[in-house]
Amino acid sequence: MNRKGKVLFKKQELKNGEFAKIFSFSKFNMANVTGQFITGKDGKPLLNIDINGSLLDNNEKKVN
Repeated sequence: MNRKGKVLFKKQELKNGEFAKIFSFSKFNMANVTGQFITGKDGKPLLNIDINGSLLDNNEKKVN
């Protein structure tokens, strides 16, 4: 889903849990997958929580 809740790819359209490379020049960006956050002394991520109770990274992107 995108930030507005619109489904971009259906589960059956994914290959190994990921969408297909759309363009030959598409590059994989690890930061888009892992998110941006800091970790606590215990090594666990320190995440924010929005008003709906969803976990967010430092860029306000949802974390699952």
